[in-house]
Amino acid sequence: MNIHYEAVKMKPMRIAYTGNTEVPAYLSLVSLGFEISVKDTENQTQIWKATNGKLEVVGEAPLELLALIKLIECRGEDWKASDREINEFINKYC
Repeated sequence: MNIHYEAVKMKPMRIAYTGNTEVPAYLSLVSLGFEISVKDTENQTQIWKATNGKLEVVGEAPLELLALIKLIECRGEDWKASDREINEFINKYC
């Protein structure tokens, strides 16, 4: 997966999670080569899946899928937090 984030070239901006981010997230997934599927569940939610042959990510919305892909891009196959990282997070934010 070759995703390059070039923040240096970006103009200052602010973005927040709202409904208007789902379609751009979906379009980003497609542009990255992912096939998207969606399944309705019994409790009136949806399960979204993005696959590209090497990776399968599952969530409740396109933005969640994109975030999981970015997580793997940033942290690699060992994406899970260590006990130390979890404790640092808890001490700082909880």
